[in-house]
Amino acid sequence: MTAKNGKTVALRSVGCRTNQEEITLLGAELAARGYRLMEEITEADVVVINTCSVTSCSESKTRRLIGAVARKAPRARLLVTGCLAQQRPEALAADPRIRWVVGNAHKDRIASIIDNVDGAVFHSRPDAPVWGGEAIPDTNDTPRTRFPLKIQEGCNYTCAYCIVPSLRGPARSRPWTEVIERCIGAADAGFREIVLTGTHIGQYRDGARGLAELVEEMLGLSRDFRIRLSSLDPRDVTPRLLDLVAGDTRLCPHLHVSVQSLCGTVLKAMGRPYADHESFAVMLHEFRRKAPRVAVGGDFIVGFPGESDGMFETTRGWVERIGFCYGHVFRYSPRPGTPAATFTNQIDEQEKRRRSRLLINTVRSTRRRFVESVIGVRERIIVEKRSPVMGVTGNYIRVELPETSARRGEWLTIVPSDYDARRDRCRATVVAEENV
Repeated sequence: MTAKNGKTVALRSVGCRTNQEEITLLGAELAARGYRLMEEITEADVVVINTCSVTSCSESKTRRLIGAVARKAPRARLLVTGCLAQQRPEALAADPRIRWVVGNAHKDRIASIIDNVDGAVFHSRPDAPVWGGEAIPDTNDTPRTRFPLKIQEGCNYTCAYCIVPSLRGPARSRPWTEVIERCIGAADAGFREIVLTGTHIGQYRDGARGLAELVEEMLGLSRDFRIRLSSLDPRDVTPRLLDLVAGDTRLCPHLHVSVQSLCGTVLKAMGRPYADHESFAVMLHEFRRKAPRVAVGGDFIVGFPGESDGMFETTRGWVERIGFCYGHVFRYSPRPGTPAATFTNQIDEQEKRRRSRLLINTVRSTRRRFVESVIGVRERIIVEKRSPVMGVTGNYIRVELPETSARRGEWLTIVPSDYDARRDRCRATVVAEENV
């Protein structure tokens, strides 16, 4: 066990992928300041908890985590940040177990706060540029083989169920030149996959240039890496972006689209009035037909107020026809402070659970169909683990190579074989480029 010296820290995160990626960047910044990152919270002087409060369930989960950390590591100093710290700073500050409360607008100051401030609340409107520290970890010092490159923060949409804009602020974008410099730095540090992240990356703007132009610029860099896009809103999925995903081998053939529903009536009630949601669904269906290797995943909300059986089945039908390769299915839960929480036509919890099970089973079926369709097709992975060798294909299939030896971070050309649906992964074999 490491001796207590004020320079050991453990990191925990709850909630969205952006939270997970932010905690990775914070770890790099703390390591650059001389902190040793600990897996066990009992070995850390400081524990940082990046929180979520997007739903009542995620807030409850966050509070349970804070309590568990405080009980297991009573001598550690706790710093609570993220969306719950932004939403309820006073309540958290009143908890004697918590030393620091840091809102979203001050996340990039956390390393400095731990170093220089004994304890305080840092809270303001969440509209500052928050990109994380400038440190890029050495690939030898982190278990991560992917580098999260935050290009954007906040959201300009006002969905009826969502509290995110009030917690993360309006959309603002990292300057173009900073994104490119950061990408080059991560590639030169040995990262072979760059994941473009943010609250809503489709709202990235630098002047007249948007996400597609940024991706094209990155693809033109003479570095050995691939690019993966994080979550997109359907309104951001343009023909130009689809052409890039299907046509450039350095851009992962993988789209994650936060559709939430594929029924126009529900979308209108959600405050997500796509100009023509059916045209979007048809476009995605046609895209999957023309580019069957591309994995399309999504986020779905079931049981939104007023959603009838027929409306739910409309969404489930499109999920089946499009062939979503995976899905994150959420049961709607009212969030105080959002318009939907006041809607009178709420859905019974038992019915929400029924619909959730149905949609999850549909997605499992379409996932199996997708994975089995690409078995035997050559892919490339970046080795993430060595015993056994494991990695993820560009189209988001986890593979194992039990009889292979390889270095972490190494490229391998592989061919997936049998699929284990229970573990959601394939066995695979290495294939020499010249033999494929």
